[in-house]
Amino acid sequence: MAAADLEKLSTLSNKCYKDQAIWFLNAYWRNFAEAEAENVWRFVESFSQLDSAGKDGNELEELLAHRFLEKVNQTMTVVRMREVLREMDVDRNRKLSLTEFLMYNYVSRGVTLHDLVSAPQCDTDDGEIIKAQQLVDESQRTLGVSRVRLEEAKQALADVTREEAAFRRLLTSKEKEVADLEASGAGPVSLGRRKHELAELKSIDPLPLRTAKIKCESAHRRAEDARVAAEAALDAAERFLAEVSKLGSCKGRLWWMDRELREVRRYLPASRGGIVETRGRHA
Repeated sequence: MAAADLEKLSTLSNKCYKDQAIWFLNAYWRNFAEAEAENVWRFVESFSQLDSAGKDGNELEELLAHRFLEKVNQTMTVVRMREVLREMDVDRNRKLSLTEFLMYNYVSRGVTLHDLVSAPQCDTDDGEIIKAQQLVDESQRTLGVSRVRLEEAKQALADVTREEAAFRRLLTSKEKEVADLEASGAGPVSLGRRKHELAELKSIDPLPLRTAKIKCESAHRRAEDARVAAEAALDAAERFLAEVSKLGSCKGRLWWMDRELREVRRYLPASRGGIVETRGRHA
């Protein structure tokens, strides 16, 4: 292996998992990568789930690499797994980058170190690609806010439910007091006072319940505003990406951004164009 190729591999392997995947897809899109793009997406998810750095990570320690191979159903003995990892570990740093795994996994499809690290990338105008990614990022950000606001609204509704239950218990207790006084033949003054207290209690919600209802209404308004913002950001990103996709051949990167947007749409309500899954997702 040429020293220059190893140096380029080191640079590539230091990129985050997503960027390594995009490089690979761009390099081999016309050969076979278009058909494998969803699998590469899942490889990135698996690496990210195992790495303490999450999606910002770039390579796995040996033990985690073992777990990754098990996760993607590459079952083998421990001895064979270690041999395979040594074969994958091109730079011999006892770690496995996504790029090293992809080279090994697709070697039968003609993937070589030199071709991969030397592969040309985007010929689409960088400014357009950058703007598209910014819109995708904004869509993901607004989705995150929307999901937080939705959870806040759910919690606020749970608070109302709890306070309503407490109020019903109090009413039941007061109604029982009145019924017991009536049954015992209590005097009109004592009975009248209890009936008056019960009537007042029924006339207006207690302060904790009123407060919970106000907070619930506010939380649901914020959740709705966040949902609308998320939908608008997603629509803007999808429209712009559709236009950019017509301009150049940066197919791997464009596919990845579209896939990120499809992931955003999964979390939207079906009535708002969200994707309804009919089968479980793969790891």
